[in-house]
Order: sequence, then structure tokens, then C-alpha cells
Amino acid sequence: MPCTVLWRLLLLSLIVVAPVSLASADEGPTLAETVAESVAKAMAEDDEKEDKDAKQEDDEQAKEKASDKKESEDKAEAKDEDEKKPDDSDAKQEEDGDKDDDSDKEEKKPERKTLSIKKKPLKIEVEVSGSVISETMTEVALDSETWSSFEIEEIVPHGAKVRAGETLVRFDPEDLDEAIEELELSQRLSELSLMQMEQDLPRREEELERRLKDAKTDWEETQEDYERYTDEERDLIVKMQDMRLKQSKFQLDYANDELEQLEKMYEADDLTEETEEMILRRQRTQLEFSKFSYELAKYNNEVTLGSSLPRQDERMKQMNRRVELALERLKDSTELDLSRTRYELEQARKSRKKSLEKHSDLTADKRLMTIKAPKAGVVYYGRCVNGKWGETTSLKQKLLPEKSAPKGTVLMTIVDPENLTLLATVKEEDLPTVEDGQPVELSLTAKGVDPIEAKVGAVDRVPATAGKFDVTIDITGDTPDWLLPGMTGKAKILTYEKKKAVLVPKDAVHKDEDADKHYVWLVEEEDDETEVEKQWVKLGKTDDKEIEILKGLKEGDVISVDPKEKGTDDGDEDKDDDDSDD
Repeated sequence: MPCTVLWRLLLLSLIVVAPVSLASADEGPTLAETVAESVAKAMAEDDEKEDKDAKQEDDEQAKEKASDKKESEDKAEAKDEDEKKPDDSDAKQEEDGDKDDDSDKEEKKPERKTLSIKKKPLKIEVEVSGSVISETMTEVALDSETWSSFEIEEIVPHGAKVRAGETLVRFDPEDLDEAIEELELSQRLSELSLMQMEQDLPRREEELERRLKDAKTDWEETQEDYERYTDEERDLIVKMQDMRLKQSKFQLDYANDELEQLEKMYEADDLTEETEEMILRRQRTQLEFSKFSYELAKYNNEVTLGSSLPRQDERMKQMNRRVELALERLKDSTELDLSRTRYELEQARKSRKKSLEKHSDLTADKRLMTIKAPKAGVVYYGRCVNGKWGETTSLKQKLLPEKSAPKGTVLMTIVDPENLTLLATVKEEDLPTVEDGQPVELSLTAKGVDPIEAKVGAVDRVPATAGKFDVTIDITGDTPDWLLPGMTGKAKILTYEKKKAVLVPKDAVHKDEDADKHYVWLVEEEDDETEVEKQWVKLGKTDDKEIEILKGLKEGDVISVDPKEKGTDDGDEDKDDDDSDD
């Protein structure tokens, strides 16, 4: 409770008892009045004191946390002293108040935190976790060439111990045997078909060549006929038509002239009328025939030259073109037919070859119907990946009789339970400190088991995953009989050990950014008032809390471990105290 509250309570009690004191006093100031006056004065002084304390408290809080703690302790002491003061001693109260003011105004320096250097053992370990694996693990995979249906008849259980050559799994071969028989029958048929195609190819080639030759002959004959028509026959046809017209005209003129001469002759002759009439009638009939013949010849000439002959020209031309196109088509079709026939034959040969290869693959797959153990060991379903058996659970549900085994997977792994190691991963920041042959303390996850001696067998310099590298821990101590691959454990790799090392807390080491060096504050005397000096140091290894000092400090030196310590910059950069190497 603050002092002001106590004063106010005291004043309240005096006000309550004041009437009694005034009634009993005849003259002069009473005790109550005197005490009330003293209390009021003390309260005023206490208020002033609290204002000063508050201001001082703000200043001290801005400087350092240690001053706040000390001030709180001083106030607590002042409170205790105020409670012990007698109410009827004014002089004592003023004197104590003055002392409290002087005590609050006095600034006390916090006690310095120091460390005396003593050499002690330093052991740095890298802790990793991993899984137990066997150095000898033989995978049993179902890598078939063609066949994909593997129905299980019998299979050894997960965790069984097997001997080399013992049957691991047996599949039902019935479907595969039927497929092989059908393929063999198809091969015999394809072989006969291939033989026929090989025999028909020469005959086909000869037939197509003959057809092409005949078509070429027809085209040549047609070409000759067309040339003969255009070069000779057409002109003869024109000339023949002209000659026929001319002959008909000549006959017409001759008959006409003959009739005129007979008529003149008969007029002067003494022939009988009957004879004349007969001869003239004949001649007139002949003239009529000649006229008709001429008209017919004239018409035929006009039709032949005007219509029939041009049509004949076009027919001959079209016929010649049709024969030429037929020859071209036959040439193209002959080449295509021959190419198609050869391709079909080649395709049949390739199909035959693939069929033989498939038969060979199926025959090879038939050997997978019974899989035997390549080595003796313990059967683990699935495969080990980075020390983990991630597929075991799912395969235990699949690898059962009358179920199908997945093709192209590792069904099981034969594990040698004798040669065991721990496969773990080390972080990237710890990788440079881990080397082959370093001692390891291996602790298995199983409870109640003593640590096992081991060593680093190999460190993989290629990352297994992002920021992590595989490390193999070889077991050198006694291996428990019950230890099997798949179990887990933790390993402490001893990467650095020193029996006598100079170690200081990390907070006690500072870095000079300009000089790019490290230093500590050296305390010459164990006195809080003594200034500290900068001491340059050379750093060594670091564990979780401490840093090894290789140079700059020796056993018996005293340093400040306060991270906010400030001192003089008089340290000798070339000072090379006794280092920590023994």
C-alpha cells in the first residue's frame, strides 16, 4: 500500500477523535491539532516526493531495465520504513522523509555479470533419424514381356523366412496356355497365307505387265490409224465425194446431150414413130435417172463434207485420246497394284515376325508362373525406398490367393537379416561436418534398449530430397537378435570432440562489423565499477549455447557476459593469449 494512502487513513482517524480532544482541552493547541498539522505537512512532502520519484522512474526506465528493478526495491524499503514510523513524532517523520528522498535520488549501478574462464570438454554431435535396412536386399519383380493376367494360386506370407530356391509365388497358367495355343494356330495359318502371297507375286507381276503391254499396243495402233486418217484417208474421202458428184454431173450432161441429139436425128430420119418413141422414152428415163443420181451425189457430198466428215474427225480424235488415257491409267494402276502387292507381302512377313516374337515373349512369361527365391532371407512385401516400406500395407491386401498380382511391380524383397545398417538423412547445414568413419551412438526406438556403437559408413553428396542427404550408419556393436529392417532409430554422430576447450556463452561474443572480427569484454578486476576492455578472439566450433575460443582467452580470465556491456576500445588486436589447443 502506498504511503499517501496510510497518511490519509491516519488523518481520517484524527478527524474522528478531534472533537473529544477539543472538549477536554482548556487552552493551547491540542494533540489532535498538532498531529493533524504534522500529517498534512507530511502528506504534502510525500506528494512532492512521489512526483520526483515518478520523473526519476521514467528516466531510469529509458536507461536500462536493471535500474527499474532497483528503484522498485528502494520504494518497497521506503514503504516498510514509513509503516514503522510513530504517529506522534513529527521530527522523525521529516527526517525519514528526507532520507527517502536522498535514497531515491541516488542512482545505483546494477551488478555486472561475469564469467571466469575454465577449460572443459566440448562435444558436438549431429542427431539424425532413420530406418534400419539390410545391406543385402534382393527384389523379386513381376516384369512380364507380354502377359498381364497373373492370378495367384499360392504365395508365401509377408515376414516368412525362405531358403534359396524355395517357391515364393505360383500363378494360374491356364489362360496363358490357351493364349499360346491360339497364337501357334494363327501362326500356322499366317505361314500358309504368306507362302501363297510369295507365290502369287511373280504371277501378278507378269499379268500386270502383259495387260500394260496390250494396252500400249492398242494405243500404238490407234495412233497409227488416226495419223493415217488425218494424213491420207480424209483427203481421199473428200476427193471421192468430189469425184462422185462430178461423175453424176457428167452422166447427167451426157444423157441430156444424147436425148437432144436423138430428137434432132429422129426429126430428119425416116424411122417409124414406134422405134423413135421407144428410143426417146429410154433416153428420157436415163436422163431422169442421171438427174436423180446427180442430186443424190450432190446431197451426199454436202452431208459428207459438211457433217459426216467433221464428226468422223472428232470421233477419231476422241478415240485416240481414250486409248491414250487408258494406257496412262493402266500404267498408274499397274505400279500401284504391284506396290500394294509387295507391301502386303512385307506386312505379312512383319506380322509373322511379330507373331513369332510374341510367342517367344509368352513362352518367357510362362516361366514367371512359378517364382522361386533367388536367395535365402526374410520376405518383405514391396520394395525398400530410402529405408521405408511404403507399399507393404497395400500389397498385403493384394497378394492373396485368387487375386491378381500387379504387373511391372516389385512383389517382394528377400532381405538378409544379418547385415543391417541405418539409413538416415542429414540436413544440408550439417553435411560439411559429417565424414566417413565418425563414431555414432545409435539409439533404437524400442524402449529399454541400450545404445549401440556404430560409425558413419558413407555420406551421399547428392541430395536425396531438397536440403537433405542420405547417410549410412554401420553398426559396429552387438546387434539385437530381434532387430529387423524397417525398424527405426536415432543416431548421434560425433563430429567434433575436445577434452579441454575454452567455451563462452554466445551472448558474450560480439562482432566488429568494420574490422570483421569478434571480441569479448575482458574484466581486469571483479569490480562493478571497473571499466571493461575489448579483447579480440578467434572463434572455433559452436554448439547450441556456447562458442569455442581458439585464441584470445586463457584459463582464469574473467569476461563480461552481459550482451549490453560497453567498455573501452583499448584491446590489443595483436594480443595472442594462450589458445585452447592442448
